[in-house]
Amino acid sequence: MKAIFIYDRPVPPELFIDRTEILEKFRRLFQLFSIGIPFSVAIISPFKHGKTSLIMKLMQIIKDEFPNIIGVYISLKKSRNFPLALILEFLSIICKIPTEQLFTTKLKEPLLEKLRETAISIRNESIIKDELLVEWIIKDIDKYINKKGKRLVLFLDEFHLLEKSLRDYKIELPYDFLRAVLEETRISLVVAGSMVKQMHEAIEPWGGRFLKIYLSSLDKNETIKEIVRRFKMAEIDISEDFARKIYNSTGGHPFYINIVCSEILSRKKADDETLHKALEELHPILNDRFSTYLTTIKNEIGEKAIEIIRKVIKEPQITNKLSLHEKEILEKLIKCGILGIKNSKYFVLDPLFERYILGLKYTTQIIIPLVNARDIGEHIVSLDLLRQGYIPFASYLSRGAFDIEVHINKKTVGIQVKRRSSDVLYLSDKDIKKIENTTKKTGAIPVIAFVKEKDLKFSVKYFPFSGKKYEWNKGFEKLSDIIKTYT
Repeated sequence: MKAIFIYDRPVPPELFIDRTEILEKFRRLFQLFSIGIPFSVAIISPFKHGKTSLIMKLMQIIKDEFPNIIGVYISLKKSRNFPLALILEFLSIICKIPTEQLFTTKLKEPLLEKLRETAISIRNESIIKDELLVEWIIKDIDKYINKKGKRLVLFLDEFHLLEKSLRDYKIELPYDFLRAVLEETRISLVVAGSMVKQMHEAIEPWGGRFLKIYLSSLDKNETIKEIVRRFKMAEIDISEDFARKIYNSTGGHPFYINIVCSEILSRKKADDETLHKALEELHPILNDRFSTYLTTIKNEIGEKAIEIIRKVIKEPQITNKLSLHEKEILEKLIKCGILGIKNSKYFVLDPLFERYILGLKYTTQIIIPLVNARDIGEHIVSLDLLRQGYIPFASYLSRGAFDIEVHINKKTVGIQVKRRSSDVLYLSDKDIKKIENTTKKTGAIPVIAFVKEKDLKFSVKYFPFSGKKYEWNKGFEKLSDIIKTYT
């Protein structure tokens, strides 16, 4: 069976999920470009957020919907000679000939043949490599597309490697040079990169003319439907509720989603226990990634940045409440690939790192946020548990009796979450019976989490399970105080 959850390479356009808003933004840019308005876009995201997959989808959109635009993609990670790669990829698209065959296939169009011969000379080291040669190549490509009434979108992946790919051409300021050469052409530029700090430095010569797009979580509703559809392709029927658990557990991160879904698929069984085991496959990955984030923050900015991130999580439009020094820290966090900004709102690019940061103050352990919250009450309790240093898991022992589990000293604590606006909580006879039966069956410690809602503000108190009635002023703010009552 063809792979349907791909996480170790870019996904093909037909398996691309979501990014609807971004795709529509690019369609508008392509439409404007069609009538002569150029653009420059930088797609910025840490490793494995789907930037290359997005570019492949954009290439397909250009091919299908914009006949007067040519899309050319170059990965500067793979192609260490930018001018040679530019000629070969351009000719391959125009002439519909594989790049490896271009060295032996003469072209009828004189301008295209001139470019082909230049590529051969570059490969054979029989031509002087300097900035004048690179300028000629770009201007010849521009001359051809102008003659044909076309325009070109040049996609440069891992753009921060441009300087290395032009090293043999002795160009002193390669990014400034490229900006100057492209200015008078019918070529627009889309660049991408996962080394976020270096990407920001690379686009600096454009003086703020780049539209920056930061990739984070996928859209929830669209992704849930796509997860259901993919499992159906594998002849496994799952509900939208189960797909929602996958999405919530992974924070909607494309890389994490594909890892978890691949693991579930390999087990040929889709239930809460399998999801729990699949999520455990993320542990070493998250450990490595979170450690890298923290090292970057510590080395590049300082520990004060952690508190700034927490402020952003609680209030995305916080800029007017920050000091000048704190605003400078915000900008550094963006340049380091920790934060993004959209419509004046700051956000953490990695959604699971956001959950981790909320609990960082209370533990030295890496928090693995495996929360399958169904509603705001479970979200509130999960975040509160993270702050207290506990790792919240979705309960797969009995979803009706317990919503969340935590593991303390080899003991399982099962937590039933209830949200009310009053000061008194009453459990139904049905709830009581489920909790009693599950406790007897599993040996879990039963706890009631009472989420009190007032004027859209939430508070949490914990109670040892004791039957029907729970009064707010008799509850505990710390889960550890509950555990003491059982020991």
